Amino acid sequence: MFKATVDASPPACAVTPTPASVNLGASAQTASVTVNASPAPCAWTAVSNVAWLSVTSGSPGTGSGAVGYAALANPDPAPRRGVIRIAGIPFVVTQAGAPATLPQPPTNLRVTRISGNTVTFGWLPPELGPSATGYVIEGGVAPGEVLGQLPLGPAPAVTIDLPTGSFFLRVRAVGGGATSAASNEVLTHVNVALPPSSPANLLGLVVGNTLSLAWTNTFAGGAPTNVILHASGAVNGSVPLGLADTFTVAGVPGGTYAIWVVATNARGQSVQSNVLNLRVPTECSDPPQAVANFVAYKDAGMLWLNWDPPVAGTAPTSYVLNVTGAFVGSLPTAVRALSGAVPAGTYNIAVVAANACGSSAPTAVRTVVMP
Repeated sequence: MFKATVDASPPACAVTPTPASVNLGASAQTASVTVNASPAPCAWTAVSNVAWLSVTSGSPGTGSGAVGYAALANPDPAPRRGVIRIAGIPFVVTQAGAPATLPQPPTNLRVTRISGNTVTFGWLPPELGPSATGYVIEGGVAPGEVLGQLPLGPAPAVTIDLPTGSFFLRVRAVGGGATSAASNEVLTHVNVALPPSSPANLLGLVVGNTLSLAWTNTFAGGAPTNVILHASGAVNGSVPLGLADTFTVAGVPGGTYAIWVVATNARGQSVQSNVLNLRVPTECSDPPQAVANFVAYKDAGMLWLNWDPPVAGTAPTSYVLNVTGAFVGSLPTAVRALSGAVPAGTYNIAVVAANACGSSAPTAVRTVVMP
């Protein structure tokens, strides 16, 4: 005698949340997402991965239905992201940040040049909160210490004379009658006898037998006065370049090369940069990636633009400014810092990096109203 047994458990579910994602405002709110499940009697559960996003109804469920959920108010100016997994399938909830009532701190404070006791700093303005109407640079001889402060205008860059020594410096944004928290802190050696820090983000491009390089000089040690290019492989050698941050040479002999750069000054040389392994000749590979740290602002009645090379990918050999507003057009340039007087009006500006293999994606558009 045979006895038949029946498995009464629901079959495994194939679930599709509709929509697959949603964007919410910063305030607290409730909503639901449709669940399409097959086969019809299959069972599922919904689970959130963050505390501010909760499942309020519909789970556990069987077959098609709906999942109710609730999001708490986001008190932070930054947006946030949570996921509700329904039978393991993600339903993504992105919640906007709260409107910032206080200025947010600047980011990416860095030294862009040192000459003797004269130091140039740059930073990125805050993206959220009240617009910065000015900045304050502060610092001391120990991390977090404030021995002095200097109020600045609205430009996200400054060149100042500092006494000889090593200082921990920060920048704060001023706006809406308040002052932000501090930016990142940079240790700056002013006219101090130290070897330089290593050049960063060495990028290369080979097109046929022409080699192009780009890198970013850094100022975490003593001020560099020279950059030396080193190559090993089909040809071995070193070439002093001066205080440059680009290099192009045609007619490179065929073969495989390891290439790097070091910075030097009277006290010695830096650790080497990252090493590029390149083959010559080579057809075009990839266009450059987008430039970094693009800022556009007005100061002293002039329009100022500057940016850094991409942090990865192939080396750019030129740049293009795409402008709309009071002027419409595309302006090629080989330099990464521009300033000048322009007619009154609104200028919307983005930067594209270019080389013989193509162009990068544009930066985010920066808008400057002149005067």
